[in-house]
Amino acid sequence: MTALEAERVRWAPRGRLVVDDVSLRVEDGATVGLLGPNGSGKSSLIRILAGLRAPSSGDVRLDGNPLAGMSRRRLARRLAVVEQEPATSQDLRVRDVVALGRVPHRPAWAPDSTQDRAVIEEAAAHAGIADRLDQRFSTLSGGERQRTQIARALAQEPEILLLDEPTNHLDVRHQLALLALVRRMPTTCLVALHDLNLAAAYCDQVFVLSQGRVVAGGPPAEVLTESLISEVYGVRARVHHDEGVVIRFLGPL
Repeated sequence: MTALEAERVRWAPRGRLVVDDVSLRVEDGATVGLLGPNGSGKSSLIRILAGLRAPSSGDVRLDGNPLAGMSRRRLARRLAVVEQEPATSQDLRVRDVVALGRVPHRPAWAPDSTQDRAVIEEAAAHAGIADRLDQRFSTLSGGERQRTQIARALAQEPEILLLDEPTNHLDVRHQLALLALVRRMPTTCLVALHDLNLAAAYCDQVFVLSQGRVVAGGPPAEVLTESLISEVYGVRARVHHDEGVVIRFLGPL
């Protein structure tokens, strides 16, 4: 079983504490939400967990092995990340963007193999963009671009997928479609989200950050309480449990 865990992780660039003594564990096969208001440290923690940023102190481990001791290629074969604003050439075809996920699996400058092409097609099908592979990335809608980046991550054939605010800039329909995709993907997922109702609907477990610290963790029905929402987000809310967890926001405190 694959598990990603952080133990007492801190990140304090230029003395400014952004991630503060965070410990958490993402279990094999789970869809886990990382929640918190703007500035709570979600994006920074995602980058630390992905091995893209070294913590000031503490450890991140994959199956008990420190990320710091893994080569970039080895780590990229096991873990993929989709950031909020991934850098992609607008002139590439969608197929070429997805094919970037195969880089860790082949020698430098080697052309796509038959296996690579099969994985690319399968990843595109999982992400719902199989009919867009020959289009230019620049011609896609926002939702299609996000699904292309997820297909690129899936083409890495990772065991764990980290997504930083994947629903940003998407309308409600595309938010729901994207999270339904995340939910059914054959990987363990950690996804940073703003929307508490989406987290409650699609996540098995959530961790809530406030000022860089984890203040709560567990199943959404247990964590997303009226008192926690008031304390962390500064708003009044009513939490209903009739059909799952539904949160109704009443206004600021």
